[in-house]
Amino acid sequence: MLADDSLVYRNPLDSLYFRNENGTLQLPPNLYHFDAMRGLTFRDTLFYNPLFLPMVTGQALAAARRLIGDIEAANEARATGGREPMRFGIGLHVGDVTFGNVGTEDRLDFTVIGPAVNRASRLEGMTKALGVRVCASAEFNEVCAVPMKSVGKHRLRGVPQPVEIFTLPD
Repeated sequence: MLADDSLVYRNPLDSLYFRNENGTLQLPPNLYHFDAMRGLTFRDTLFYNPLFLPMVTGQALAAARRLIGDIEAANEARATGGREPMRFGIGLHVGDVTFGNVGTEDRLDFTVIGPAVNRASRLEGMTKALGVRVCASAEFNEVCAVPMKSVGKHRLRGVPQPVEIFTLPD
């Protein structure tokens, strides 16, 4: 519990949720459709507080580095077994998203949608073309406590102007 209760995440939609027999938070049956949820956004959460963005983005970079190390180790093991390496890329961006459980009691999925999700996906797609494991937006770099390295301006699908892309520092 945080000392300052004003920083505690309080969701105005809490009263709409209930826990099913598995303990999963779920919307009542008449609100299953995502558009009826009226957008619980990341901005509504504790982590969007601008004071926390340097911490959260720093943790995202640390997680990316751990993932890279873990997959490199797994790829070494795969190589000894004659298997192909796993290839991956990571896209990092900050912005508004809408998230929540969507579906029915029989088929419930957690999903995240919004322009920020699309931008992160487009950045992930650039990792192969740029030959890097991580691509981050200028917005991510701006709030990140760890300065990143620019790889220049590039066009992203669905974005009219070229955007500056950053990657992990050496």
